[in-house]
Amino acid sequence: MSLPSERPAPGPSGLQQRPSTLPSPYLHVPATTCSGCDSDLDVIAAAGERALHGDAEGAAALCHGISSDRWRQECVFLAAEKRLVPDLAGGYPEAAGLCAEAHEYLADCLMHLHTVNPRPLPLTTHAAGWATAIALTENVSALWSGLDARYAAVAEGQVWSHWLSLSYLQTSAVTGDPLDFLPPETTPYIHAAIALRMGRAGLLADMTLAEALIALDARLADRSDDIHRVGFAPLPRHLNALWHEDRDGEQYIQTIPYHSVDRRPFSVDPATDRVLVILEAAARSEPAVKPLLEEGRAYPDPIVQQSAQRLLDVVNTLPSGIGRPPNHRPQHHRSPRPSPGRKMRND
Repeated sequence: MSLPSERPAPGPSGLQQRPSTLPSPYLHVPATTCSGCDSDLDVIAAAGERALHGDAEGAAALCHGISSDRWRQECVFLAAEKRLVPDLAGGYPEAAGLCAEAHEYLADCLMHLHTVNPRPLPLTTHAAGWATAIALTENVSALWSGLDARYAAVAEGQVWSHWLSLSYLQTSAVTGDPLDFLPPETTPYIHAAIALRMGRAGLLADMTLAEALIALDARLADRSDDIHRVGFAPLPRHLNALWHEDRDGEQYIQTIPYHSVDRRPFSVDPATDRVLVILEAAARSEPAVKPLLEEGRAYPDPIVQQSAQRLLDVVNTLPSGIGRPPNHRPQHHRSPRPSPGRKMRND
């Protein structure tokens, strides 16, 4: 199955990122009757149980027996999430195959797979704790590289941005340790996660852009063995979706995923890219550090200028006007209709 490409420049086009070509391992699996099921909700629950026990094909067969298009899509969506519970990394190819049948909710389904919350969350200084994330991104790459190499990079980035942002927000060491043991493609996500943690901790409030860059570089160079979990609050929803759609000309700016479901501009020049992550963090500080964004408007790089202006425009509208886009899947305890999706938990 092929879908049209969305954007001339590399990177995600927004929250509803879709691959151009899909796997279809369960498309022709015949429907089976659910014994003892009295409603579509019962079938959805039964399919989830099969997926939970590693039987993705059996889950798809049950979902195929649902006559409502929307509830059938909800069924495979939930089954895809459940398939990751027993084996977060190894279950990914089958889970993505189930998502391929979610159609209207395809992008949201895949995003949920890429932003599943690991249990336990790996600490930033413990290399062994990142084995699952590495295995997951390897499976993501193996599946999508042959179907849509561009989407493969986006999907891997969603995994790394999610895991690294959460880890830095919830562990005490704001240091560059992961640079020593994670793959080199994680570097921009590590930079962004450290800058975000600095912003959420209020460390950017009184800094100039030059001072913020010095502080970021110091943390990237630092290493620590003294680490423990801290209780940082998650990023509020209205700060986790600051770039829904491209404005005129922005479709030519390269982007990468940012803090799970959002995105940010990316520069291949490391110095410029560190400026960009400082600006993203300044916009997500509470309150937003507008002097840093104003400085960004005068920065010599045009992408930095454009990003700073966009972020200023967005934060000046907060808290209203920022939220998730429409066209999300239904909550399965109500009548079929679009509503916000939910994050999967491995518990």
